[in-house]
Amino acid sequence: MYGVYNVSSMKINSKPGISIPFSITVQAIDPSIPSSRLFLSYNLRIKTVNSTEQYRIPIEVKVRSCIEGEGLTSSGACFTCPEGTFLLFVPTSETQC
Repeated sequence: MYGVYNVSSMKINSKPGISIPFSITVQAIDPSIPSSRLFLSYNLRIKTVNSTEQYRIPIEVKVRSCIEGEGLTSSGACFTCPEGTFLLFVPTSETQC
């Protein structure tokens, strides 16, 4: 409602430090609402189906890199260093704390 959408079943798996562009297609934008008209000024309309406009909304998800104090597994996942250990650099390959 009012331009807020909840996407609860989406899961993105990625290596740390990656940017993932994708888009969603929606039919639920009401062009009679002033804020929607401003949003639609970005030329997002892609087609009309049964007199209903469809819009493609570009989205970019930026996955943060591991940080100091985190290790990196062989599968590419960051993990918090166990108590009593630490990593003083940002890992870019598999590492232990």
